[in-house]
Amino acid sequence: MITLLLHLLRLSRGAAALATAAVLPAVCGTAPPPATAAGGRVTALVGGRVMPSPEAAVIPDGVVLIEDATITAVGARGAVRVPPGARIIDCSGGTVTAGFW
Repeated sequence: MITLLLHLLRLSRGAAALATAAVLPAVCGTAPPPATAAGGRVTALVGGRVMPSPEAAVIPDGVVLIEDATITAVGARGAVRVPPGARIIDCSGGTVTAGFW
């Protein structure tokens, strides 16, 4: 029984190490978004279907601007200006939702 538990523990450690090895480069290898003229780091989620809240209408070709981990603008692509130097993530074909579900 103890041998089986030790074997399972080794397998669990191996699985954890494998998961860490797979995820760590993706997380650490991502460069931070560039600083804008105002000094903040801006990321723009562009082109996805945006669901701002359960009560609000869906925005079919939307933009979500995030500056220094704060959402600063949400709207249609033509209504939200993406600042020069912002990191742009193409969300075409995807859906962006707030954390309400």
